[in-house]
Amino acid sequence: MSKQGKIVKGNCEICGRRIESYSKSVRIYCSPACKYQGWKKKSPEKYIKMRERQNKKRDRHAEYLKSKERHLISARKSEVKRYFGGNYDKVLKRDNATCVVCGMTQKEHYDKYNRNIEMHHIDCNKDNCEEKNLQVLCKACHDRIHNNLNK
Repeated sequence: MSKQGKIVKGNCEICGRRIESYSKSVRIYCSPACKYQGWKKKSPEKYIKMRERQNKKRDRHAEYLKSKERHLISARKSEVKRYFGGNYDKVLKRDNATCVVCGMTQKEHYDKYNRNIEMHHIDCNKDNCEEKNLQVLCKACHDRIHNNLNK
């Protein structure tokens, strides 16, 4: 005989499926679904409390995800404003969300690099955020420009 006791065979009280358990932890349900059905029949108040706990947990998690998403959106907006003086959307529209060097579109860029198309300061001065100093570039062209400038 094992530490858990001898094996006891029986049937699920809800669906009748054959189950085995150790004598020290006798199971009367074959699955969580049957267990909840059993609670529903035997003690509806226990079932209701369990469902309320599950719903509260789900709602808290949903609220957490919403707040996290709001934080990421606001962080992105403040980052765009800080680096491009609020001109990011204007320049993106002006250049049709297309790389001015090779012509790669925003969608093609996202498919290839899994990120948005990039914005470049022409004079490489991040404090100069005028529209005429900003241009849209793909990652490859942006890297190429900065690598040539650093040589």
